[in-house]
Amino acid sequence: MKHLKNAAFLFAAATVALAASAGSDAPRKEKVHLDRPALIAGTLIPAGDYRVEIVPDLEKAVFTQGKRTVAEIPCRVGLTRPVYSGNAVHYKESAEGDRLVRIVFADAKLAVDFAGSSFDAAAPGLAKTADRP
Repeated sequence: MKHLKNAAFLFAAATVALAASAGSDAPRKEKVHLDRPALIAGTLIPAGDYRVEIVPDLEKAVFTQGKRTVAEIPCRVGLTRPVYSGNAVHYKESAEGDRLVRIVFADAKLAVDFAGSSFDAAAPGLAKTADRP
């Protein structure tokens, strides 16, 4: 019973934190390095450095290089406990090539899941440390 209460408290805290971040006027922007080309929701993103901006409704990630928008991808954002000290990029091999399925921003403790990964499954959009590739 105590574990259930703790889980409910953590869920409520995460919901409040997400609502607070969603309510801010400025979208969240983070930098990420892709070490290989990756498919994200059917869009091929070349390897390189990107700024990833999560729009205020937390349903879309915008990848930019400099002032150029490379892609706008549907996503699901949740809180997570980072495993690594820096940002973590998770790929999954497929017949079409490597798919980018998740980015974990360590400083913000945010996990961004992209369509075609656990985003499409019935599971919630929160990243789990056990999901490491």
